[in-house]
Order: sequence, then structure tokens, then C-alpha cells
Amino acid sequence: MFIPTVDTQNAATYNDRGIAKEKKGDLDGAMADYNQAIKLNPKDAAAYNNRGKAYSDKGDLELAIRDFNEAIRLLGLARSSILSYAENVRPFCEK
Repeated sequence: MFIPTVDTQNAATYNDRGIAKEKKGDLDGAMADYNQAIKLNPKDAAAYNNRGKAYSDKGDLELAIRDFNEAIRLLGLARSSILSYAENVRPFCEK
């Protein structure tokens, strides 16, 4: 029976590269890197949080909320995910 392993080092590298791409305005490239980080480490709450922000920046509120909720679930209501959720989703809800 095959048991997949978690590649946390490479997941962190993809997450960091996604952050760099997002800062340069390359949301699609950033999201591809966040997707790879999540594929390598499905418990990487930071990658879910960052991808949620990228979805929010692209205006895809439903997917942003899904990722923010997953980050919150993984971290047990960590403050950074809650703040990111509030900062990125709330403006859309007020329109």
C-alpha cells in the first residue's frame, strides 16, 4: 500500500515563491505556486491563507472564503488567518 509523504520543505519554497510573485502582481503565477505548496503539504495553512488572499484579489470571493476557512480550520483559529479573512472578504460583503 502506497502512503504519500508530506514534502514540507518544498511546500514552503513554493509558498515563498508564490508570495514573491504576488508582490510583483503575478496572481496567476502565485496561485500556481500556492496550489503546488498545498499539493505537497495539504496541511500548509499558510499556503491556503495566501491562496485565499490571491483569490480575493482576483475577485473570487467564494474560493477565497473556502481557503480562509481551511486555513482557520488547520490552525485552530489562528489570528493571522482571521485577520486576512476580515481584511480581504469584508469589503466585498459591504458592497
